Amino acid sequence: MRNFFSKDHGQRVFVLACVGHFFVHFCLAFYFVIVLSLETVWSLPYHQLIGLWTLGSLMVGVFAVPAGAAADRFGAPVTISVFFTGLGLSTILAGYSDSTYSLLIYLTAIGIFSAIYHPAAIPWLVRNSKYRKGKSLAINGIFGSFGGAGAAGVSGFLIEAIGWRAAFLVPGICITLVGIVMFWMLFTGVTLDSAKDSSNDVSNKD
Repeated sequence: MRNFFSKDHGQRVFVLACVGHFFVHFCLAFYFVIVLSLETVWSLPYHQLIGLWTLGSLMVGVFAVPAGAAADRFGAPVTISVFFTGLGLSTILAGYSDSTYSLLIYLTAIGIFSAIYHPAAIPWLVRNSKYRKGKSLAINGIFGSFGGAGAAGVSGFLIEAIGWRAAFLVPGICITLVGIVMFWMLFTGVTLDSAKDSSNDVSNKD
């Protein structure tokens, strides 16, 4: 852990961007497994339960625009910290849902916070990759694929071992912890971006 904080900031950005890509695709896929358990637990039809994700899925695209603007305005490190914390807390709250209405709200929040990742993290990663930017993006993409692919197996295991709520709670706690670590790094002055940040990139383009 000490080595992580002492490394070049570009390596920290690379690790955090890859972790974020894993989790965003994980959270965009895990409900398709959880819903199968909810059919039995809540005694509701599949079409009604899967429909709860429709608005959240839409928000992933709609909120990408304001998320990108926020990253330009406040900087990627702050925006990505909000991404981790918001996504994690929304996922935890989804695990405590006791009705379709509350689950709809929390799934929508998951979609909103998931929308932050790509417009904020990808430019952040490219800007802080000193060498082989294409390779960095490729590896980052692999982590995103791992997240989507791993969602089924991890969620299925947690549901079988503990229950459907654990399939929300366990990843939610992990994601929130990453967000807390990022905010701590920002608070303590750990460098998480190059000297030329996103706001400078925008202001220099006339």
